[in-house]
Amino acid sequence: MKSLLFSCILLCVSVYAKDIPDPSKTAQMARYIINNVDWIAISTISTLPSVNSFPFVNLKSVSDGPLGKGTGVPYLLMTNLDLTGRDVLQDNRTTIMASLAEISYCNSVNYDPQDPRCGRLIISGELSKLDETTDEYKMAKNDLFIRHPIMEEWMKVHNFYIAKINIKNILILDNFGGAKTVTVDDYYNANDYSSIKSTKQAEADIVVVQMAVARNYRFKQ
Repeated sequence: MKSLLFSCILLCVSVYAKDIPDPSKTAQMARYIINNVDWIAISTISTLPSVNSFPFVNLKSVSDGPLGKGTGVPYLLMTNLDLTGRDVLQDNRTTIMASLAEISYCNSVNYDPQDPRCGRLIISGELSKLDETTDEYKMAKNDLFIRHPIMEEWMKVHNFYIAKINIKNILILDNFGGAKTVTVDDYYNANDYSSIKSTKQAEADIVVVQMAVARNYRFKQ
């Protein structure tokens, strides 16, 4: 039984290993991370009286499009009733961070979230509200609803709006040696990341592997 479980672990890790971009492919890794995560940490300059002008962090759901078919543009659902929403009314500069620690990959290979091999993406830019009459708005709305269906209900109340981050700077940390800069052009041109199976699709493969091992074990019993 132990040998079967060990085999399953090796198979599971191998599924992930072939699906995560090589650390040398920084732009592809950046696109891979933003496409695979469902939420990001977002920092703003606080307008709260008690911590006015302090750095402030919050959590936001995010989507750049369907899994494996993302655009790289981080789209968010915002409201001025939210603390972050109030901050960006005064200063729309922001930095977001997305990490593969949000999904099962890092845990599957025993990487601590702070381990540099547990890829993280840091994007700085300016948050802007989308014009509801544009094709981009319709696309972004669809992209958000695909990944976060409950948002369709949220938009009926509280004056939510759809925003995007106009990217100014991109850093990727996915290996030892420090963070690497990815140019905005390279980031948006790295559309070949989609030829790599998404981590969430890999998770489905892992389930298949586990089921196969379990069936094999029962057969031998």
